[in-house]
Amino acid sequence: PAAEEPKLRRIDRELLVFRRREDGPDPGRFNVPDSYFEITAADVKSTQSSAATKGMLMTKAMRESLKPKYRFCLIRVRLTDGFIIQGKFLPNETVDAVRTWVQSCMQRPELSFYLSSMPPVKKVTEPNFISKTLSELSLVPTSLLNFFWTTENQGEPVLKQELVPLAQFLDANSYTLPPSERGSPVWMNNVRPPADQQQTDRANAVPKWLPQK
Repeated sequence: PAAEEPKLRRIDRELLVFRRREDGPDPGRFNVPDSYFEITAADVKSTQSSAATKGMLMTKAMRESLKPKYRFCLIRVRLTDGFIIQGKFLPNETVDAVRTWVQSCMQRPELSFYLSSMPPVKKVTEPNFISKTLSELSLVPTSLLNFFWTTENQGEPVLKQELVPLAQFLDANSYTLPPSERGSPVWMNNVRPPADQQQTDRANAVPKWLPQK
């Protein structure tokens, strides 16, 4: 018999509900905390020290190992009734998991809707995307999706009435960072692994964030 696929572990979605306001920050400009990353400063220091000790350049495999790896990601969904919901997901969860979560937050989950990604725009709940993982669709570590009713449901309220009291105004403290800074925790900002053609002294340079002896 075929081996069973491993089951994904369940995690708390840590639901947050936000209200939009005209003078508020862009809901798509946010980042995850450093605890969402698997790689640590110690990992980077160990890899670079190992290369320096051996007097060698950083290999491609070493550089790949220093790229951010994510334990979790945050998905925000902008609803048509002025609210934004935010949930926590595993990178290997599928878009279908996001759709199911959105339905759990809806006043009328039986109604038809779709979710669309920010540019490049694509309807991620279409059949050719719905079973893909968040990582495969580059929705990790953070993404803002837009909620749309199908034509026949236009004007319907979306958010469950019992969730409305949880809403808070989105402000500058909600992990807002420019999109260009997404994908690297704060401590990795100064890590620049050298190219194979660069000199050994460049390869062995110690990043500024490491403590000096």
